[in-house]
Amino acid sequence: YVAAEGVDLADRRFDDGGCVTMPVGSYQPNGYGLHDMLGNVSEWTLSDDGNGRKWTKGGSFLDRPARANASVAHAYAPFYNVHNVGFRIVVRD
Repeated sequence: YVAAEGVDLADRRFDDGGCVTMPVGSYQPNGYGLHDMLGNVSEWTLSDDGNGRKWTKGGSFLDRPARANASVAHAYAPFYNVHNVGFRIVVRD
């Protein structure tokens, strides 16, 4: 996460007091102009853990602040229903 100089960690982007997902763009973007990179949902990846499960990356709203970072990874079976995991769509012009 790229933090701008003088970023206040009490900013709503870091703790809105909620325990639900938020619509994309609810908070200010990071230094790269990307929204919701941490703390909304963990994101499904195509990576397999070798046991038929797929990896998710990034912390979600359920994670403690220390685990709300891009290096956090969990593996879930593709059919497993989790409410703090989503996916990111990339649209290219």
